[in-house]
Amino acid sequence: MISMVLGIIWMKKRYTNSQKFAVIIVTLGVIYATTSAKANTQKSSPSSSSTRPNKSQDVSTGDYAVGIVMLLSALVVSSVMGLVQESTYRKYGSEWREGLFYSVSDARSQVSWFLKRSKSMYLHDQSS
Repeated sequence: MISMVLGIIWMKKRYTNSQKFAVIIVTLGVIYATTSAKANTQKSSPSSSSTRPNKSQDVSTGDYAVGIVMLLSALVVSSVMGLVQESTYRKYGSEWREGLFYSVSDARSQVSWFLKRSKSMYLHDQSS
């Protein structure tokens, strides 16, 4: 839905009613699944049939909200990147090798960032 809204605003795109309806249905499904997942973890009790404690049941509402905000931020950034890529391809033409180079370079930088911080994230998780 974010890509569609940004496409309408930024790129002056037009969508059919069936496309708009499909996006609304999928968005409502994602919202329902996301909110019901939080409701299910709140309803389950620690004395369930499992003897091992489930860490997902220990998530506070604040942590859950931070996770949702992070996912929404990633969604917006991804949508903007897609629109920038589309406008760049329109202006300069599409060269698949160049797109592949930038995709791999971006992925490498993200993986290296994660690997540099994974030890501190692991240690933080163990102390909780």
